Order: sequence, then structure tokens, then C-alpha cells
Amino acid sequence: MTVYINGVAITGDMSRAVYDPDLDGIIALAQLAAAVCSEIEAAGLITAHAGVATAHHTPPTPGIWILAETLSPSGVGTITSSVLAVHDLWMVALTLAITKETETQLRLVLNEDTGNNYVCRYADNTTLVVATATSFMRLGSSFDNEPLMGVFYVGGKSLGVTGNVVVSGGVAGANAFDYLLNGVYASAADITKFTFSVSGETMTGKIKLFYMDY
Repeated sequence: MTVYINGVAITGDMSRAVYDPDLDGIIALAQLAAAVCSEIEAAGLITAHAGVATAHHTPPTPGIWILAETLSPSGVGTITSSVLAVHDLWMVALTLAITKETETQLRLVLNEDTGNNYVCRYADNTTLVVATATSFMRLGSSFDNEPLMGVFYVGGKSLGVTGNVVVSGGVAGANAFDYLLNGVYASAADITKFTFSVSGETMTGKIKLFYMDY
């Protein structure tokens, strides 16, 4: 089919009416309507492209961190992510303002599971503590209005004979009391949700959830 654009004939594989076929420089409504694909035709063209509807979108390269979600708590004690797709590994980076004179713990719950399925090993000032059968993972704590910040990693899939998920690294303020070294979420479920909370206080700041697939 030959298509005329500004009086120039262009030949191509077209199935719709030509643009301004009478070449009067005025596009009549009927001409415009005839030149536009319907939703059904457009959907067919998209699906036909390489047989994949998302063929125009390049998938993420394995082995790099991709931002999945940003949480922005503002004066709240608890915040939960949306339901996330399953990935191999998660990295969480956060900075939170805490305004409390006494010690404040930052806690993590995975998949909204508040059962006693968490074990963690953390440094409490100068003492090494192992907490077993707790209902949350203790990421760290702060004191005397110091902000909490840090980066830690969470296995995205249950692995090994026991099918547990491992957490490594923690967060702390300038006056650190607790700092997570490593921990285990005793569950065979893959990770699809993160819940963060502070003990007896509210938090304001940013929590970024990144993922990597191998």
C-alpha cells in the first residue's frame, strides 16, 4: 500500500487507510479515524511482535541490583512492603530518624510471619547474644535520638536441607547497642514481603528494597 505524507508517496506494509488521501492539507475526522488502529488490532500487533507481548522491554541483566520498592515511613511504628515477586537475593538499605532518648530496636518480620520462627546472633554493645525462637529479627538499635542506618542482605529463597532463609548484616546508630551479625528465618517459604517496626517509637525515612537474580 502507498501512503502519502505531506504529498510524498511512501510504500510500505500498511493495512489502514492512507493519511490525508485527498491531499488537501486537511485531515477530516473520518480520515483520521480510518488511519488509526483499533484496540483489537493494536493488541494483535503487540502480541505478534516476536511472539512476546513484552518483546520491546529488555529484561534485567542477571547479577545486578534492581530497585523493587521504596518505603517511606513518616511518623509510623510499622511499615510493610507490597507483595513482591520471588528473587534470589535481597539487599535492604535504609536511613531512619528516631526521636527517643531510650534504646529503640529496629525489627524485621518476613512474609508477615509473627510466629517464633526467627533466630539471630547480634552484638549488644560488647556482649554477643544469641536469641532463639523469637517473633522477629532484631536488626539493630539506637539510643539518644540517633538515626538508624545500614545495609543488610536477605536470602530470597529457602535453601538447604532445612529450607531456611538467612539474613546477614544489620543497622545501627551512632550510639549502637544491638547490631545483627546474622540470623535465620526458619521457614520453607520464599520471601515476598518485608515488615519493619520500631519498639515503642515511630520512624521517618527511607527503606529501599533491591533484588538480584543469579
